[in-house]
Amino acid sequence: MNLKRKLTRFFIFHMIVWFILFLTITGVSLAILMTQDFNNMLEKEVKRIDPLYIGDIFHFSEDDAISLDESARDAIKKQNGWLQVIDEEGRVVFSYLTPSSIPKKYALTHFFADAEKAFHYDQTYWMLHQEEESYIVLYGKHSANTDLMTSLIEKGLAFNKKPVLSKEMKADFTKQKAWLAIYDSEYSLIYSFNKDNKNLPKYFEMMSYKKEPWNHKVSISTYDDPETGKKYIIGSPNKEYFPDDQFDNSLMVSLFKWIIVFVLFTGILFFIISIWYSNKLGKPLLHMILWLENLATGRYEEPLSKKGVRASSRQNGKLKNSFRIYHDIIYSLNVLTSNLIQKDKDRAMMDERREDWITGLSHDLKTPLSSLYGYAYMLESNQYDWTKEEVQEFACIMKDKASYMTSLIEDFNLTYRLKNNALPLQIETEEMNETIRRSIVHVLNDPQYQEREIDFHPSDDEIYFPIDKRWFHRIIENLVANAFKHNPSSTEVGISLKKEETFFSVLINDTGNGMDEATKDNLFDRYFRGTNTEESTKGTGLGLAIAKQLILAHNGEIAVWSELGKGTVITLKFPL
Repeated sequence: MNLKRKLTRFFIFHMIVWFILFLTITGVSLAILMTQDFNNMLEKEVKRIDPLYIGDIFHFSEDDAISLDESARDAIKKQNGWLQVIDEEGRVVFSYLTPSSIPKKYALTHFFADAEKAFHYDQTYWMLHQEEESYIVLYGKHSANTDLMTSLIEKGLAFNKKPVLSKEMKADFTKQKAWLAIYDSEYSLIYSFNKDNKNLPKYFEMMSYKKEPWNHKVSISTYDDPETGKKYIIGSPNKEYFPDDQFDNSLMVSLFKWIIVFVLFTGILFFIISIWYSNKLGKPLLHMILWLENLATGRYEEPLSKKGVRASSRQNGKLKNSFRIYHDIIYSLNVLTSNLIQKDKDRAMMDERREDWITGLSHDLKTPLSSLYGYAYMLESNQYDWTKEEVQEFACIMKDKASYMTSLIEDFNLTYRLKNNALPLQIETEEMNETIRRSIVHVLNDPQYQEREIDFHPSDDEIYFPIDKRWFHRIIENLVANAFKHNPSSTEVGISLKKEETFFSVLINDTGNGMDEATKDNLFDRYFRGTNTEESTKGTGLGLAIAKQLILAHNGEIAVWSELGKGTVITLKFPL
């Protein structure tokens, strides 16, 4: 998965998570705010509960049992109220603090009329729908007005031509700062007490007070006498006066507080999210930038933490969580770092080899050049009168030295190219028995080896292997030539091929002088046998070094066994 796709999935996933979290916080905040609004309504006046919320104060079990919320119980008790839940058949299925005088069953056809006439309580009704059932929630409340109304109807009022209040009732009205108004069946005022008629609200205006009593400074109780048609209204200062505008203002203040809390909480949340993202995305980016800066300044290593370990990895070597999204980049940086380290090593090695090449070339050319210079000086000198035969002898020696120098330079160039992997191989699949046979023929056709013999034992099976024919011939020629040059002419040399399941081997053995351990250890080093051009065994001293490098270039291996006086066996192995 590429980085673009990873980042896209990362951001989509986290945006969904944060969006869900934000919605959850918003929902919880709204729920708390609505609960507070509901509790405020309960606390101020149970009657004030919105019909939409009335169901929230009840709990219905699976067997249709009804229970009342604890906060509603406290509010009803505190406000000296009582509550009933009445089903569609008029049965009271739940009651709380209901006085004994309140019926346990109602005739719903004239429920509301009877309630207004008979129950001397301030009452409020709600319709409650629960699944397929409907209920009436009846809430009644004791008040000073209802107590006065009860006393008034039962014993406190006498009629002659007009109503007359007893002294006891007048005292009670005065104590409660209450007033009384009586209307006839035509809604005409026939009596008032403790209230100037001019300041007395109209009948229908007073009746509207009962709908939303909290919005009016006057609390009233009413009674309609079914026999006379007279209508009694008692009014007193409303101790629970808390109009909608004040209530709304309190809600707005509460809402404003919650908005401030919500904004602060959201701000803190976004700050935490920003810190988290900076650690999740920014910190790894800074780490990778520092890593690139190290590479640019030649420090080929990943930046370390304060503990001295790789900042991107755990102790077990796995990437830390914050770095996993950048796995591809971390991998590429590791590869780049390794490549730069290797390139730096290769460059240093190349510089070293270049110095070795120049040093070796200048050293190895010095001896034959000295010989050429000496013979040239002798020929130039007038002190001697050289015969024609002597001049020809000098010329032959000088030609050999020049030929040696040419071979030396060519071998130097070849070893340099091999060590720097700069020698392109022309690979073709060849049959190895035939290839080695031709190499043997080519060696024996050399005039200096015409008198020698090689005992060749090919493999019984055909062996096909990808090689560069030119350079593989060079391997065989160098190894055979080495056996001929450094052993007596009577030495027997043999070559055999063997095919195994996963590789084939080429064995080159001789019955010559053998080698000691020091010679074996340095056999493939350059110039180990020396480059003195006066030695009888001519060569550049690079033959075996070149042979080994060519074997390695063909993915092969070389091993040597030898003992003094017992000969030598060189084994080449190539994978199939």
